[in-house]
Amino acid sequence: MIYMLILPQEVEIRLSGNNQKHFESKGYIIPKEKNKSDLFTTPIGTKIKVNVLDLLESSSIDVNVQCDYCGKIYNKKYYNYTIDINKNKKDCCKDCKGKAISKSTLKYSYEDAVDIFINNNMKVLINKEDYKNASQLINYKCIICGHKSRVSISHVLLGRGCKKCKRKELTDKQRHSFEYVNKCFEDKGCILLSKEYINSISPLEYICHCGNYNITSFSSFQNSYFCKHCIREIIGNNRRLNFTDVKNFYEEQECELLENHYINNSTKMKYRCSCGTVDYKDFSHFQRGQRCDECLHKFRVENNTKEKHPQWNHNLTDEERILKRNYSEYRGWVQKIYQRDNYTCQCCGKRGITLNAHHIENYADNPDLRLDINNGITLCEECHSNKYENSFHRIYGTHNNTKEQFIKWLNSKDNYFKKGGDFIV
Repeated sequence: MIYMLILPQEVEIRLSGNNQKHFESKGYIIPKEKNKSDLFTTPIGTKIKVNVLDLLESSSIDVNVQCDYCGKIYNKKYYNYTIDINKNKKDCCKDCKGKAISKSTLKYSYEDAVDIFINNNMKVLINKEDYKNASQLINYKCIICGHKSRVSISHVLLGRGCKKCKRKELTDKQRHSFEYVNKCFEDKGCILLSKEYINSISPLEYICHCGNYNITSFSSFQNSYFCKHCIREIIGNNRRLNFTDVKNFYEEQECELLENHYINNSTKMKYRCSCGTVDYKDFSHFQRGQRCDECLHKFRVENNTKEKHPQWNHNLTDEERILKRNYSEYRGWVQKIYQRDNYTCQCCGKRGITLNAHHIENYADNPDLRLDINNGITLCEECHSNKYENSFHRIYGTHNNTKEQFIKWLNSKDNYFKKGGDFIV
């Protein structure tokens, strides 16, 4: 029954993709024209007149209705009209709205409320004295699950019962069966090991089609059924170069690859460097410009010495560098002294401790002997530094030292491991 809707009544509506099929099913003739593609379509903005009873409940068309309380005829959006009719079985104008609410809220007694709740598996938890009207929120307890909450009679009549049961009902409808989940795994060539399916985010154990064991959720499996091993393999295959490309790269760098196959960029491969040296280097480092040790040494000599070194102090003069012994030739002299003496203190014979390269004829007064390896000898820190008792520089100081002083000091040492032999420099 249509409550107080003025009939007969026709309204003009604009056709759209949402309502066109609806009105076609009702028998209305829909105007169509041939477009540029020789297809018959309804032009945008086409309007037709329809019976008000054929409107969609969601229609926003204004319709003429009569107030059920005062009889006044007024315009109202059709979807608002259907909401009021479905909820209250009556419709009213703005002037009668307060009166309508008052009557609708008093039409259900406390006993009616109890019966309505019982019919919807809920038990009313308030006394008759606390009941006011049908719009108030009533405390209840669900007979099925025991959940306690509050809801109005009007919402119960609209089917809004226990929230917890409603959520469970929706979840159960949406939850896949174990058989369905198992079939999805089988379709992808996988073996499901878990014997129970709870929900889409619960962990599931399975054997991937590649043979590896893995744990994932069904939601993740649907998005990507590959395990982490498969994903790494796929990414690796997408990034992996072929042998021809790698070999060509070596040739472009004037080098020769001496391998017959390419595995990945972290596997060392034999190659002949542009300088002729045969070396082993993985492709990742080769791409970044690393070459054999010979080329590396040459590069460092050309690019990391003196002014080219990143830590070079441009404020020092050559004279200051010589006085501070802060230049590459001097550092090279020190290393040659250590190597000649086998990294062994030539006084006490100790190894594996802090070493110093000592100038036999002092550094300051003998510029011609500063880099002469025959004017140097390896001593440990304890035998050399003036910080230690009976060391050379503790006895003779740090200036104007001579070869005669050094020989005298060396032969006076009880722990001189070559004592009795000739001192040769």
